[in-house]
Amino acid sequence: SSTLTFEPGTVVKGNYANTKGRVIVKNGGSLFFEGATTTALIFTSKYDDSVGGLVQSTSSVPFTGSWQGIIAEEGSSVHLKGFSVLYADVGLSLIDAEAHLENASFVYNTIDIKTTGSSIFECVNCGTYITNP
Repeated sequence: SSTLTFEPGTVVKGNYANTKGRVIVKNGGSLFFEGATTTALIFTSKYDDSVGGLVQSTSSVPFTGSWQGIIAEEGSSVHLKGFSVLYADVGLSLIDAEAHLENASFVYNTIDIKTTGSSIFECVNCGTYITNP
């Protein structure tokens, strides 16, 4: 089993068009982060210039569904505290996986959280905000 752990202030950017831009947690793996606020770890689109700087040479505008999102597959786990997921197709997809979430923000996603045979054991201060970009 393997664990991917992030440092505070990390920004992960995905691009749906070229690579299906996604974070996949495989069977036996885990995604782990303990932060204080919803901006301590950010998963967003490569077009989101508001955090993490420019990915391309010119300024761009992010849009809903511009990257795939976080996918936790069967037998994996997600333990995230103090994070945001923005502009994804599915912010967090749990497929026979377990999740512990705290201080979470899901904004501008097509679907915020999708579960299939999964358990969210804890979701403290998890806000799903539906707004128009």
